Amino acid sequence: MLAVPIAITGSSEDRRTVLGVIFAAGAIALLFWAKRTIVTDPRRRAVEAEGRRLGLAFSASDRTGIASLPYDLLAHPATLREVDNVLRGTWEGTEVLVFEFRRANDETEWRYTCVMRPVPTGWPWLLLKPETPLTRVARDAGLRDVELESERFNRSFEVRSSDRRFATAVLEPRMMEWLMELSPRYGFEIRDGWLLAFTTQVQPWEIDLVLRTGAEFLDRVPSVAHSLFGADAPPRPDDPSRAP
Repeated sequence: MLAVPIAITGSSEDRRTVLGVIFAAGAIALLFWAKRTIVTDPRRRAVEAEGRRLGLAFSASDRTGIASLPYDLLAHPATLREVDNVLRGTWEGTEVLVFEFRRANDETEWRYTCVMRPVPTGWPWLLLKPETPLTRVARDAGLRDVELESERFNRSFEVRSSDRRFATAVLEPRMMEWLMELSPRYGFEIRDGWLLAFTTQVQPWEIDLVLRTGAEFLDRVPSVAHSLFGADAPPRPDDPSRAP
């Protein structure tokens, strides 16, 4: 509010300073407007349209606290953590939740497309995600919870679990081969009766591919894992008490 009086009555240096501040603020506002108009809004409309095609309800923002769920991906330290473009409903007879997750620090930004669907409640916690340079250093130092028979797989994925038997039962050779053939690479986490499947952000019209990959992962879980850890039926898709 003081900018105009100072620009009128102040010294030439004061006027230049005020004009510089006004110009910088205007440039920042223009960048935000351009990003929203050119990138954010069109993507939201495209995700909403894809949701209609898939029979899923759309929400532009996280209204149910998805970002606070205790999954490794969502809890990863970052200066920015944001969930948006949420789809929820029943897909091919199963309750699903689809969302986009963005996290960033001062130097890097990561964007993911994520799918959640129910699994038997007796399944232990299992985290499976692509190896990174940081986790590779930890692995080489011996800080790994689960080692599999395939060294190629061990160098490609980080595996952690509350029950080593469950991890080795799920990750039999055919499952490991399938996971290594996926492009792009996916991560999976089973926790509290839900599977979270995630990958680098895909185009809106590729969301059904992520849904199908999550479904195929569960289809490939060997029968021995079901027999050892229970195969209780997932909850009904229309049971709101089970929604994450």
